[in-house]
Amino acid sequence: MFYADTQARAAQAESTFAERRARRIDEKTQGYTYDYKTDIYGEDAALNLWANRNLAAANERLRNTALWFDQPHPHGRDPRGESTFAALGMAGALYHAPDRLEPETKRLIDRFFLEKNFESMYESENHRLLHHTALYLAAMFYADKTIAYLGRRGGELLDEEEDYLKNYILYRAGAGWGEFDSYGYMTVVFKCLLLLRSFARDERLRKLAAMMLDILLLDVIMDSVGVQYGGAHGRIYPPSALNAIHGGTLTGYYFGGAREDECDCPPCDCMMSDYRPGHALYELAVGRNMAYVNKESKHLHCIPQAVLEGRISKYTYVTPRYIIGAINRQDPYPEDSAQEWYAHHEQHEMDAMIVGEPRAKVFTHHPGDFKEHNQWTGDLHCRCVQTFCDKNVILATYDIHDHGALTNSHVQTGAHQYFYINAYMNRDVMERVEERGGWMFAAYGGVYIALYGSSGFHWIAEADRSVQRVAPMLPDNDRYELVSDGKKHGVVIEISDAEDSLEQFIERILSNPVSFDPETMRLAYTSGGRTVEMQGMARAVNGVSPAFPYKLFDSPYAQSETGSRVVRVAGASGTLVYDFNKAEIIAE
Repeated sequence: MFYADTQARAAQAESTFAERRARRIDEKTQGYTYDYKTDIYGEDAALNLWANRNLAAANERLRNTALWFDQPHPHGRDPRGESTFAALGMAGALYHAPDRLEPETKRLIDRFFLEKNFESMYESENHRLLHHTALYLAAMFYADKTIAYLGRRGGELLDEEEDYLKNYILYRAGAGWGEFDSYGYMTVVFKCLLLLRSFARDERLRKLAAMMLDILLLDVIMDSVGVQYGGAHGRIYPPSALNAIHGGTLTGYYFGGAREDECDCPPCDCMMSDYRPGHALYELAVGRNMAYVNKESKHLHCIPQAVLEGRISKYTYVTPRYIIGAINRQDPYPEDSAQEWYAHHEQHEMDAMIVGEPRAKVFTHHPGDFKEHNQWTGDLHCRCVQTFCDKNVILATYDIHDHGALTNSHVQTGAHQYFYINAYMNRDVMERVEERGGWMFAAYGGVYIALYGSSGFHWIAEADRSVQRVAPMLPDNDRYELVSDGKKHGVVIEISDAEDSLEQFIERILSNPVSFDPETMRLAYTSGGRTVEMQGMARAVNGVSPAFPYKLFDSPYAQSETGSRVVRVAGASGTLVYDFNKAEIIAE
């Protein structure tokens, strides 16, 4: 399970953390100047105050942030959408550097928290946590003052906000996160938990926040090799979908490794906090040496937070040289559920990625509703995709239909449905790309990927321009985007490092049987002595159907039953039990 020198690797990662932290602080503080269109939430400003750098510019930024509701949004958006982000940024300044706030800055921040209703117009998972974290921190800071829009003193809110936040963390400890494995919103949750861990008045809340920080990192590590974070993801945006380096923000900062310096800078709260992951997480981050299957169960994506019985069963196969994974089952939403419209919102259904180059990846996708989405982020409203991963193979079917099948009032009228699917395969990154026998092939670093589409794929530069398409997100899209036209599709992706050459891989793949029936939507593929098949919600490997839903965590390194709120983490030096019910970490 672990390298023989895992302890030395872990010690090296821990010992170099201070250097990474100092370098990242310098990135955020060297040359920091006020610009009303950047650092709009005041997070970098709070870091500069904490580090005692660029105090005048940081104060000016925070004064502008405190005027959030008094002037147009710097980027033209509705200010009610991101008001909780602004509130958390200013709360960070209040708690991390109160003595470096100029009097006028402090007056305007006080006015924001005491006179303005900063609750966001959005009710998604991260916005709920952002709001209640910021409100709780404000209630502590202004315990003896009245928060006008609630008509109550801050101190009167503390008990109920503490209960909300403790119950929120406990719920996620047992049910998982709806915005699961999100490149962007994972860091938002992290910021909230860091502030709660450091400043909550309630000891149990501080402990729960600290434990959840470890479990969130564990969740990332289990689907990662170094800074490359693979498989399926909830709430993803185009830059992240096309380049997995954006997923290494937290693992790169805390654990280091190759290409860490290319990762996005972590949240400023990470640098201001004294939080460090437990030693077992360092062992897991740098010490795993085996190929393994990681199965997980996630909370069915919904808005606002609701208790839904359905689950998302997520499967990832992690090897030292590649990562492949998919959503193996997404349960249907309850009949007539008001949450149904949110299914597949910005969801990255599957991915096959070669370790060593974050853009050396292949996935297919249906762009859904362009009013809410774009070329690379999910299948909102159509919900036409089914995926299934087993070891190094992914199957996917797409049954694209008109929006008329959806009658929920949340669905926007007049939304256009796109009758094609697209695939990402970056010709400028891969060492070789070949098209042969109805398959697309790519090679990088001795790892090979094959892509099959029942209707064939063609590079977008050759596409029929009469087909109404989503506008490309980036220039030169003909270098990485493949298109397959039509309403019904069967897709196969296989990744392998077993062959000595791309030619050997191609020869083997072309001999593998694949069948797709567009009438029944049954897709089957045989490779390496096993037949993987799917039809609708049914899946099977060699005729045996897997059991769904999966556990909350199920891998050689992490185990947890859904609803138990107990996570067992197997490090190189022993097992730790994160018992959220007791708010304790216990060594077994």
